[in-house]
Amino acid sequence: MSGWYQIECWGAQGGTDSGAHVANPGYAKGNVYLDKSSITYIEIGEHGKAGTTQTPYNGGSKATLGNGPYGWASGGGGCSHIAKKAGELYTYGTPEEAEKYVYMVAGGSGGAADGASARGYGGGLSGQNGTDGAKAGTQTSGYKFGRGQNAWPNTPTSYAQGPGGGGGWYGGCRSGKDAQFQSGAGGSGHITESLVTDGQTIGNVALPSGENRLLPFNTSGYVKFYLIQRD
Repeated sequence: MSGWYQIECWGAQGGTDSGAHVANPGYAKGNVYLDKSSITYIEIGEHGKAGTTQTPYNGGSKATLGNGPYGWASGGGGCSHIAKKAGELYTYGTPEEAEKYVYMVAGGSGGAADGASARGYGGGLSGQNGTDGAKAGTQTSGYKFGRGQNAWPNTPTSYAQGPGGGGGWYGGCRSGKDAQFQSGAGGSGHITESLVTDGQTIGNVALPSGENRLLPFNTSGYVKFYLIQRD
């Protein structure tokens, strides 16, 4: 149905080790005109993982399998975005190219290691820095456009290393190598002002509960559409 829609978008949370507190993702909101003859793509960030080396969808970072008593280093969560073109955000190539298609982005939060506090939330205009020098994504810098930095790799004799960054417009960086008490940095959100009215992007916003979401187990991203004016 053609008309103006209000869209709300949450990124995904990072993965967590036992005894860790993972930070909230970012949130984006705005009004968009959608024509019934066009296709709008909803790309949901996948929650960060632990104990596996699978990469979370939409720019989340890869976790590291553990060798030692502290288990593993978790990966960051993916970002969520709404666009005129399908695919993970980083596949659009550059921020300049992405703004031709992307309405909004909500950043994912960084991964959390054993005993970590909730740091490295997703953005927002910028994410939150993680621990031990892990830099968050902003509008112009971060690890890479659309991708968080993978967790530190193990060596054959090491404990699990530092957790990875969250995905976003620019992804967050991983923390230092000492896994215990560490958090990766969050990725940034984004609003393309030429495509969105009354847009805002906010960091550190909890995922909605209810609505058949089995929180705290379902920590992937989330999107809502509301028709506010029909043609």
